[in-house]
Amino acid sequence: MTWAANPLLQQRLGCPVNAGFGLRLVYQPFERGHMFWRDTGEIYALSEQSIRQGSATDTFWRMADTWQEGQPESDPGFSPPDGLRQPICGFGNAWRSNEGLRNALGWAVDGERWFDSFWQDFEHGWMMVGPDGRIFALVPSDVNTGVHFGALPGG
Repeated sequence: MTWAANPLLQQRLGCPVNAGFGLRLVYQPFERGHMFWRDTGEIYALSEQSIRQGSATDTFWRMADTWQEGQPESDPGFSPPDGLRQPICGFGNAWRSNEGLRNALGWAVDGERWFDSFWQDFEHGWMMVGPDGRIFALVPSDVNTGVHFGALPGG
C-alpha cells in the first residue's frame, strides 16, 4: 500500500480511520492538473504545477458544486485555444469563479468522465484512486484548500 511504504504520507495523513470504500467519481484532466467530483456535491481541483517542477506536494481546492440545471453550462467570454476546452457545468462554474484555480489548472484537455474509484479517510486527510490507478493523497490546510501528494503510483 502506498501509505505504508511512505513515511511522509504516514506523518501528514496520520492513521486510517476506516477501511476505505468504493465509489464513483467524475474526472476531468487539465493542462496542469485535475478536477474530481464526488457524490457529496464537492469538487476537488488539484494543481500539478509545483509537482512538475520537482516539489513533493502541490495545492488543492475543495468547493461545493453550486451549478444547477438551467444555469448556463459555459461562458462564451472564455474562449479556449485550439485543442483545449472550457470546462462545463459544475467544473466550469468552479473554474470560472476562481481565478487562482483557473490559472493553476489551465484549460481542460478532455471532457468529463465517470470512473470507479476507492476512497480512504485518515486522521488528517484522505486518499483516493484516480482513473488511471494512481493515488492522490490530500491533506487539508483549512475547509477550502490544502496540499496533495500525487499522483502517486498505485499499489
